[in-house]
Amino acid sequence: MSRFNRPAGCRLAVTLLAAALASLPARASGELEDLQALRAQAARFLAEHAPADGAELAIEVSPPDARLRLTACREPVEAFPGPGGRLLGRVSVGLRCTSPAWKLYLPATVAANRPVVVASRPLRRGELLGRDDVELASVDVSSLSSGFETQLQAVIGRTLLTPLAAGRPLTPRALSDPSAVERGESIDLVVRIGAAEVVSSGIALHEARAGEPLRARNASSGREVRGRLDGHRRLIIE
Repeated sequence: MSRFNRPAGCRLAVTLLAAALASLPARASGELEDLQALRAQAARFLAEHAPADGAELAIEVSPPDARLRLTACREPVEAFPGPGGRLLGRVSVGLRCTSPAWKLYLPATVAANRPVVVASRPLRRGELLGRDDVELASVDVSSLSSGFETQLQAVIGRTLLTPLAAGRPLTPRALSDPSAVERGESIDLVVRIGAAEVVSSGIALHEARAGEPLRARNASSGREVRGRLDGHRRLIIE
């Protein structure tokens, strides 16, 4: 029968490891988990995994019920996203032990604060936005499912499509498309001849956005023309 002889250095390392493990304080079977330590672990999990995307995160984890009694875990407690998997807004964090088996969920709030464009005063529908109408303010964007604007220049000169209270964020849906035209608006009519362009003035006959077909009337001849609106509010005649 063959025998595997461990090197002396290996035997010494095993002996030292066994001695070190024996010296660690054993967690008694009746010992309880530190609930505040679990709360801190949940906060660390959110800080490490919540998508910041340049925002400053503000995390608040609700404390566990002080009457809760959880047997101390003999293995490292695992943190994981709660039902739904959300990590921004109103969320929950799961904490799981495998030995002994228990699971705990802690409610939490994760705010993602960043500077966004907001109304500096109450605004009415149809207003043409100027520099005095908007400002940058730190806002929790975790609940802004419709998006938000971060640049003042991106909204100045656009029309508001819905009333907005002072301090409320401007969303893309609340603003007119800067490349869109309304019926009756003056636009450029462009005819391309090789590398050259012939430009004349026209009037849009209906609403259209960039890339959509548009009919217009030549302001000089009165003739109706058809084409496609480009991203610079010009009708490219086909």
